[in-house]
Amino acid sequence: MAKLWGPLHSDDARGKLADAVVYIGWRGIKDSRMYKVPKNPKTANQVAWRANFTTSVGKYHLLSGADIVAWKERAAGFPYLGFNLFVEKWLKWKASLKSPVLLKNLQTTPGATYVVGSVLSSRAATMTFKVGITKGVWTHTKDVVATASGKGTVTGLTSKTNYYFTIDMVSATYPGTYGYKKITTT
Repeated sequence: MAKLWGPLHSDDARGKLADAVVYIGWRGIKDSRMYKVPKNPKTANQVAWRANFTTSVGKYHLLSGADIVAWKERAAGFPYLGFNLFVEKWLKWKASLKSPVLLKNLQTTPGATYVVGSVLSSRAATMTFKVGITKGVWTHTKDVVATASGKGTVTGLTSKTNYYFTIDMVSATYPGTYGYKKITTT
């Protein structure tokens, strides 16, 4: 028996038809695909991948509102959201047998010619604090060895200027980017 919502040849068709075709719609894109059941949906690799996916979603939910905004800005220019970018990066790090570190709670205190940044990390690592006028063009950097909480001061900035601030991990276990935050010096 067909489980289909909407007329079959319309933009609203969704659901399974006779265990043969599945009609889907996502973000305004309508598609139909062959209905297929995996032969063994619980292989060791599939179970491990699902566990990694569940972990990545759980880590995303640990982020604060400012962190979520940073990932949203980091995803600008990509065809998906900050959540999708975070999960993609986490899964890629896990797939390459690296051990990701969750960076969160980026705080900045801009001064006249400096910015102090701190970030909460789940393990000790070396972080590179980067500041620049344009996203991706970092004119000022500072390496900081962090334990549970890393703090770094970047000097040499111009007063009353908008800067973008980001943190990269300098570690074989975490080659990732934290995200972006816009700051203005006083």
